[in-house]
Amino acid sequence: MPSSSLDSSFVLPASPAGGTLFGRSHARSRLWLGIAGVGSTVLLALWLVLVPSAASTLAIRIGEVVGVAASAQSLRGTLATVVTVAWLHALLLVPLDLLGGLVVVRERPGVVRWALTWLRGLAVFTLTLLIAASVFYGGYALLGTAGVIVAGLVLQIAWMMGQAWIARLTGGVRVTAMDEALRMAVARAELDPSRVRQVEADDLAFVGGWVGTAPTLWVPARWVREMSPDALASQLVRRRLVLANGLRTRGVVGAIAWNTIGIAWFAAGAPVLPTNVVLFMCGVTLWSFVGVLLLPTPSRRAIFATDRDTARTIGADGVIEAMHFIDARQDDEPARARGIETIFHPVPSRGSRDDAIVRPNPPNAPRGAYHLTRLMLGASSAGLGLLGRVVHCNIGRPALWVVYPGD
Repeated sequence: MPSSSLDSSFVLPASPAGGTLFGRSHARSRLWLGIAGVGSTVLLALWLVLVPSAASTLAIRIGEVVGVAASAQSLRGTLATVVTVAWLHALLLVPLDLLGGLVVVRERPGVVRWALTWLRGLAVFTLTLLIAASVFYGGYALLGTAGVIVAGLVLQIAWMMGQAWIARLTGGVRVTAMDEALRMAVARAELDPSRVRQVEADDLAFVGGWVGTAPTLWVPARWVREMSPDALASQLVRRRLVLANGLRTRGVVGAIAWNTIGIAWFAAGAPVLPTNVVLFMCGVTLWSFVGVLLLPTPSRRAIFATDRDTARTIGADGVIEAMHFIDARQDDEPARARGIETIFHPVPSRGSRDDAIVRPNPPNAPRGAYHLTRLMLGASSAGLGLLGRVVHCNIGRPALWVVYPGD
């Protein structure tokens, strides 16, 4: 029977310092950045939805620039509107992106390097929106409102299928040769090595994970270099169980379902005319915000269930060591107030997870859906949502815009 003790026989690495704001902890500084980014985005979207004349005026001005009347059924006008809205939103949030990418981070990149990466990430994000707008436009032309809903479903499936390539283009994630330490951990975890990739990412908080719909397992090269063999093996066992137990499938299906409900809800304002696309983008963004409030609970349940499954399979010590290693490179927040965690954190605090590992598994405990919240946010760009890159865990950090940090 694997050990489940919480002894301190392993030595945890020192926590990187990380930048802070106004004397707050690193975790709370990032939380306030996320609140500011999400709050600004939601208030702007809500204003445009509640005051349609503002959206109409914006569309008319854009149409004047590109030479298209706002009332015309024009793909060119629609795409121009999408680009303008996306870049106006980005300019509004530049101060928060700067703080989130250059100041409140564990490892500070050079300013020029960060700026080039941010511009690259924003260009790919904008391209995703343009492709989505084009498909929505074609779907509406063929099937009307039903075509918009079908287009939204197809676009999200395509995003999930192409997640690895989108992450490479957005954040410069790179596949490298597999080290011997990873080969040994893969064998110990009983994983198929053909499905495992060692990857480099320019962010300490990058955790990799299963990517794509015929998923490949991304393992951060930093983990291979810095984790102990037991901790690394426990993480690979963890990922194997997430897939084998269907928790990632629940996360993917649940994310697509949630976004599709929002797309269907706002399909009456289908993105055919430039004015409508502004309202549609705002509506989907607001629906993503509702998901941010409601979906963390099933996300946390899946993490608790996987912690217990992994501890039973390979022993608790490696699970706990890896958990502390990863958290030290993200929030480094041992405990949170219950209200803060319920509202803002789909990944539980490490104190909550430590306790859950040693407690008996509650009978018939819900197993949740793995990373449901963050998969929903990532795929929302395929539905013309703007919220996915401004939440507290990734604002200002393009390496995390497609493959979010996690557990």
